[in-house]
Amino acid sequence: MAFFADDLKVFSTDVHSDTPAIQLFLDKLTDWCALNKLAVAPQKCAVIHFGPNNPKRAYKYGPTPIPIATDLRDLGIHVSDDLSWDAHVNNISKKACGRLFQLFKTVKTNDCRLLTRLFKVYVLPILEFGSAIYNPNKVSLINTIEDVQRLATRIIYNRDPKLRSTPRPSYEDRLFHLQLKKLSTRRAVIDLKFFHSILYRYSKINLSGVSFKESRTRGPKIKLSFKRAKTSVRQNAFLHRSKKQFGSLPIRIQSLEKQQDFLIAVDNFLP
Repeated sequence: MAFFADDLKVFSTDVHSDTPAIQLFLDKLTDWCALNKLAVAPQKCAVIHFGPNNPKRAYKYGPTPIPIATDLRDLGIHVSDDLSWDAHVNNISKKACGRLFQLFKTVKTNDCRLLTRLFKVYVLPILEFGSAIYNPNKVSLINTIEDVQRLATRIIYNRDPKLRSTPRPSYEDRLFHLQLKKLSTRRAVIDLKFFHSILYRYSKINLSGVSFKESRTRGPKIKLSFKRAKTSVRQNAFLHRSKKQFGSLPIRIQSLEKQQDFLIAVDNFLP
């Protein structure tokens, strides 16, 4: 069970039992709410099933069936039952494009620096919120997100009268001129920052199935240990992909314990 403000989530791996833990919880919740005269709207709740071997049971709150969803929005992240991120990426890209057009239509300026700053402040957060969770490995999804920044750099470039009269440079050259990095690189930095904060205990997040081990070899003094991923979905989950990427960094960067020193080194190292 997990709480966030007035949001409650109940989850369980006990899906094959004759008396599933989730239904037992719902029965107790029904009785508790009735006793305390609290109204619950089951039609506003949802059940989502994960995994190919999930029996996909139906659950009830009292006599009322709880709707089954194939995807739902949880704290700003669209989660699908197949654990793909297509719906989320398409949603945030569409929202970011809408914000981009609204912003550049409202702001009447040809100042490239100001337009770039506005893009970073008002559009990028839409694309990067929670990226440690959904950071995609599918090329099509990576391109869908990157296309928003491609579009933004074209608009900014075309706004400048001095640049507009010259042949439009490549995306990479526009990034260099506007002092931007690819969004895929920015997500990698976010992943590495979060992984570093877990490794060196800056983050107090509770991770089940993860152990911290002291290392006598070169590199970090502490190493994370957890089960090897057997599926492609798990391989691209945060801990697995970020541990692999962290291990690809030079030893001198991995060994930096101070977060600010680590971030500066990573930012200079990644293209």
